[in-house]
Amino acid sequence: MRFNIIITLLLFTMQFEAYSQGLVNSNNQSVIVGEIHNTKNIYLLYSLTNDNKSSRANRIKITKKQFLVKCHPSLNTRVKLFATDKNNKKDTIFNLLIAPVMDTIEVFIDGNNLQNLSINSNKTKAEKLKYDELKQEIENEKEVIYLKEKILGNLAVNYSNNLSSIKIEDSLKVLQIIKSKIDSLSYQIDVNFIRNNLKSFVSLEILNFRIYRRPYYISIDSILSIYESLSPFIKESKQGIEVKRNIVKHINSSKGKSLPQFSLLKNATNKLINSKDFFSSSKLTIVDFWASWCEPCREDFNDLKEVFKKNKKNGLNIISISIDRDSIAYKEALQKENLPWSNYLITKEINNIFFIPSVPYKYLINNKSEIIKIYKGGGIENMENLKKFIQQYLSNDN
Repeated sequence: MRFNIIITLLLFTMQFEAYSQGLVNSNNQSVIVGEIHNTKNIYLLYSLTNDNKSSRANRIKITKKQFLVKCHPSLNTRVKLFATDKNNKKDTIFNLLIAPVMDTIEVFIDGNNLQNLSINSNKTKAEKLKYDELKQEIENEKEVIYLKEKILGNLAVNYSNNLSSIKIEDSLKVLQIIKSKIDSLSYQIDVNFIRNNLKSFVSLEILNFRIYRRPYYISIDSILSIYESLSPFIKESKQGIEVKRNIVKHINSSKGKSLPQFSLLKNATNKLINSKDFFSSSKLTIVDFWASWCEPCREDFNDLKEVFKKNKKNGLNIISISIDRDSIAYKEALQKENLPWSNYLITKEINNIFFIPSVPYKYLINNKSEIIKIYKGGGIENMENLKKFIQQYLSNDN
């Protein structure tokens, strides 16, 4: 028999939160997926050994040269994978301790000669250690920058309208430039790791993080290009498919894109409203994603009320969509905030359309259902930029 098999051990599943997406280790399920070639006269089987007790051999279903085995091992579980021909002659492929690895283990077999068996499973492990060291150095550098910014910020309060304040402001600008360069370096380290480990689930995890945290000059299309370079095993996994969905959703809800129609269920009347009709009735609509537990979201409300009151007659509308899962907390927050515009809870339909990496997150949409601006996060500076843009947009003939 001559064939080769690629095995991947996976000890985490995808957990999706509307406010925090990522790859996490959520249970102890192991998934072994692989690929086998020249399978004409070969059957593939596996058995588990736990505390010296072996399970019976189970035949593995092979579909389009791919197979998948699910199991719930304890820490000392070993998996034994072997092949058998029509004469029931067995070849042991490997007997491996299941451990929390996210690497691709490549197993190459040459017929019955198991001395030629080679397993490549340490490449990613070694590179991941180096990657972690580099990322930790970057985090340490960031901590120093943040501390300096805090010190200068406190000094700025005591020194105003004089030469010292100008020097402090210049120093803060320099720190911003340094921070930007550090962020760029961090991104490049991520990209280098992924390109050197296209068969690793670690790469998928890093890429998923970068969908939400990428430098401003990197387009989401660039992230998609990196994703497409990953091994088919990684892309076709449950985690890989979910990451692809996140990328596509991000692309489809980026600036300049037209939103598909969706329904809004008004809380007070339970009446369904078509989004196209809603957006077309105003010159500009702010779709504000928030949550009851999000302090920056609720701090923005006072400014938004002021903006709404000032510009409502000029064609501005606002809708707030909460990502709360606790409907009681949502209703209590809504009652306390007393928002003078329409409010909704997020639905699966809305979540599938809008990319919401965090809250607060604001989409500015024109009367043609086109996204013209996106504001991520809260804060005074962000709100001031939002106010200026609204004032300018509503005063022009759009």
